[in-house]
Amino acid sequence: MSQHTEYFKQAELALAAYANLVTEISNQDELKEAEFSNKQASTFTNTYRVIDQFDDALTGLSATVFADKVSGEAFLAIRGTEVSDSMDLLTDLIDITWLGSTTLQPQYISLKFKVAEWIGNGILPQNFTVTGHSLGGFLAAGLVAELIFANHFSHAYLFNAPGVGGYTGPSAAAYAILDFLGVASTYDQSKISNIEAAIGISPISGLGFDVAPPIDVIIEDQMVWDISDPSSMRNHSQQVLTDASVVYSVVFA
Repeated sequence: MSQHTEYFKQAELALAAYANLVTEISNQDELKEAEFSNKQASTFTNTYRVIDQFDDALTGLSATVFADKVSGEAFLAIRGTEVSDSMDLLTDLIDITWLGSTTLQPQYISLKFKVAEWIGNGILPQNFTVTGHSLGGFLAAGLVAELIFANHFSHAYLFNAPGVGGYTGPSAAAYAILDFLGVASTYDQSKISNIEAAIGISPISGLGFDVAPPIDVIIEDQMVWDISDPSSMRNHSQQVLTDASVVYSVVFA
C-alpha cells in the first residue's frame, strides 16, 4: 500500500467519526450525514465494522473504534469540532486557542480513560493507529505524547489539526512557560503524519506549533467568507480533504 493510499484510508476513517454509528454495521445513511457519497458509504460499510462508539455528553467527546472486516485491524478515530456542540466550541476557545494543550482539557481526560479502558477490555488491541480531523487530530496527537500509550500507537494521522501553544505558539518564550507549567508535551514526530490542506487561509491548522512537519495536500479552493455560516469555511472540511486524498492515492499508487 502506498503512503498516499494510507492517507486516504485514514482520511475516510476520520470523516466516518462524524457519523452517529449505533450498530456494528454502519448504516449508509449515517455516513451520508457525515458527507460520504453514496459510493463511498457503500464501500466503507463493506470494508469496516464498528466495534464501539463512545459519546461523552458531559465533555462533548466522540471517538469510534473501527475494524477491517477482513484483516481484523483496528483503528481509533476521533471526531472533530461540531459547531452545534457548545462543549466543542468551548474546548476550541479555551484549550486549543488559549492554552494550546491537551493536558488540562476535559475531552482529552475523558479520552485517555476511555482508551485505557478499551485497551484493557480488548476493544482496542495492543497496537493500533489513531486518526482525527481538526479538534480530533489535536486530541490524537495528545495521546501519542502520553508515555502510558507509547507502545500502543503505531501511528497518528492528523487532518487539518491545530498545533500546540495556541495563539502564543509563535513565541518560543511563551511555549517555554507552558512547558514549565507542565502543559506542553513532547511529540514523537516519526509516529505522526500531519496532513493539511495547502490551499487558502487556514486559521485552524495554522494555529500554534506544528507537532510534526506539515504534509501538504492540494485541494480545490472552496472558501466563501461568511462568518455567520460556519459551513462556508469548506477549506477546513474533512470531506474536502478526503476527496483530495483519494486523487493523490490514485495518482501516486
